[in-house]
Amino acid sequence: MKPAERKKLNEYRTKVKGYRIRLMALANKVPNVNELWQNEDKMVQFFESKEVEKYEAMLTSSNESLGKSETVKTKPKIKTELTVEKFKELKAAYVNDKTIMKDFGMNANQLNAWKKANGVIGMSIPKGAGALAKKIQEKEAAVVTTAIDYQAELNIALRQIKALESDIESYKLQSTSLREKEESLQQKSIALQSQIERNSQLMEQFANAQKLEREAVQELIIYQDDYRKLEVDYRNLSTEMARYKTMLDRLKHTEQINVWLMKQHIGFVEQADDRAEAFS
Repeated sequence: MKPAERKKLNEYRTKVKGYRIRLMALANKVPNVNELWQNEDKMVQFFESKEVEKYEAMLTSSNESLGKSETVKTKPKIKTELTVEKFKELKAAYVNDKTIMKDFGMNANQLNAWKKANGVIGMSIPKGAGALAKKIQEKEAAVVTTAIDYQAELNIALRQIKALESDIESYKLQSTSLREKEESLQQKSIALQSQIERNSQLMEQFANAQKLEREAVQELIIYQDDYRKLEVDYRNLSTEMARYKTMLDRLKHTEQINVWLMKQHIGFVEQADDRAEAFS
């Protein structure tokens, strides 16, 4: 993968990850949160529209009422115009026309007219690359989703640990029975140990998700190498075919010359025979 393509992919993944984090914060405010969580395109469209503002305003108002102060992230700018440079960048990143039309609010006729007007009517992604890129994007989206889920569970676990620690301190101060204190502490200790083990499992699963991401990127690199080798073989074959054609043309020309010489030779022999008969 080229550096520019890798950078573009990282920017997209970072943007989606930020949207998912914001969506987690808005979980109790947005009515169709499950649909947005499962459909990445709808989620991106939701956050790049003005509809998200009212929910984030509700969240800010709710946090202020609870005495919390959280800064709402600045919403990203809405895409307004498709440029030639942007179109080339999208094609280099294996984005198909259907996705481009959806992102920039265009239909097939409008996009074809735009491509014709800007001289990019023949530009397309390599054969087979779109499916591979989609597969990698799906893998990476799944990895990001899994990582965010693990992070959310980790945050919940940390809050539970703090709550457990607070409960332990409260029991130490308020309990009047030593036996009740010991039983409570034992139960909390078991819960705490179980949560620590769960955190360890989450970290291991997150590492596996990162490994899958690296493997997907490596698959794409191997595919690109094979594609470049195929292009070189094709050019070499074209050159060899041209050389064979030139040799064949030369052989045909030589054959024509030999036929002409043979006819001349026969004519000379016939003339010699006629003269020999005349003098005999």
